[in-house]
Amino acid sequence: MAVEVARIVSSIAELDALAVGAILVTGRAPTGAVTLRLSGQMIARGELVDVDGELGVRITELAT
Repeated sequence: MAVEVARIVSSIAELDALAVGAILVTGRAPTGAVTLRLSGQMIARGELVDVDGELGVRITELAT
């Protein structure tokens, strides 16, 4: 399963300039919805939550 937080469009030059410590800006609020995918198919949507100091996803919608 994959949790899709954002998709970022970058040029080859931007990708070539990536280095350890680089920060990629998603243009999204940290409280935005995320998509859960299995084999490329959306199976659910959710929201990011803190679970005892770890990142988790609360399911808000199941695909039909």
